[in-house]
Formats: sequence, structure tokens, C-alpha cells
Amino acid sequence: MDTTEFGKGIYFIAASLGWLPLVGMTLVAVAGMLRNKTQGIWVLAHRLSLVVVLLALVHAQMIGSEVKGGIWFFVHLLFAGAVLVAMVRRFVLLRTWV
Repeated sequence: MDTTEFGKGIYFIAASLGWLPLVGMTLVAVAGMLRNKTQGIWVLAHRLSLVVVLLALVHAQMIGSEVKGGIWFFVHLLFAGAVLVAMVRRFVLLRTWV
């Protein structure tokens, strides 16, 4: 199976996965602009932005030819590790879910 064509194989899955972070980042940005009016939604959107960042990193690794190897792979791993540490700290150690 040819995986380099847009409509086939893993490339299609990776491109489709890119929509979730795009929509998520847009929602987080809008919630940030309206944070004074929607405090509860802003807090939830800010927490969900961690998941959005991880999805964006997975998308970049699956589809981005310039980030699949070399130093960028390790930069993404380091960034993903930092996000995971932040999530563990927030949700487990501080026990603040929303």
C-alpha cells in the first residue's frame, strides 16, 4: 500500500488527526479571549489544551517529514514529556480536576 498519497494509509490518518488539534487550539484561543466572561469554560479549555498539544505532537511526528528524525524527534519527546509532567502534577499531585 502506498502511504504517500493523501487519501490512503497512515498519511490519511495523520492528516485527519491534525484536525483535532486545529479545532482544539482554536477553541482554547477563543476561550482565552473570552476568559473574563466565561471563567468556567476558560479553566476547562486551559486544562484540555494539554491534550491538544500532545495530539499536535503526534500529528507532527506522523506526517512531518522535517520532524521525523534527527534533533526534532528529541525536541518533541522532551516537549511531550514536559506536558505529561504538567498533567501529572496538576491532576494527581494537586488533585485539581477543574
